[in-house]
Parts: sequence; structure tokens; C-alpha cells
Amino acid sequence: MLNKLPRTGQFFCLYVSAIFFWFFENMCTFVKTNKKDYTTGNFLQWFITEQVEEESTMRTVLDKIKLVGKDKAGMFHTDKDLDAMVQGSTNKGA
Repeated sequence: MLNKLPRTGQFFCLYVSAIFFWFFENMCTFVKTNKKDYTTGNFLQWFITEQVEEESTMRTVLDKIKLVGKDKAGMFHTDKDLDAMVQGSTNKGA
């Protein structure tokens, strides 16, 4: 979806994402230092780390799909890769 936006739209989405993470990073620091609520601060830090990891994973998936294009063999292999990713994440949680 992001690649269907005009170049300015893509930049805007990345800009909003950066502001979002900046806000949460500052919120973590504020909660830890001013409120002395280390548990909430650690939770917010974990949340940010997870979000960055998820965005990285999705960027990788989107790059693979963009690279494959309409090639049917490439789509098949990409589907297998995505299935392996899902199975791997399902097994980690068990």
C-alpha cells in the first residue's frame, strides 16, 4: 500500500512513524525519571522495540513481494517463505 502512495505520501508516512516513536521514547524517559515508574517505563520501551521489529519484518515482506512482481514461481516461493515465517513464530509462542 505504501508504494502506491505518491512519493510525498510515502515520506509523510515515514515522518509520522518517526514522530510516533520519538513521542513514545520521550514518554519512556519521562515516566522513568519524573514519575519513578520503572515498570511502566520498561513496558513502553518493550513496546517500542516490538513495534520497530514488526515494521522491519513488514518492510522485508513488502520488499520481497515488490521484487517478485507478477512472476508466478516467485510468488510461490514467497508464499512458502511467508508460511515458514508464520510457522516459526507460532512455534516460538508454544
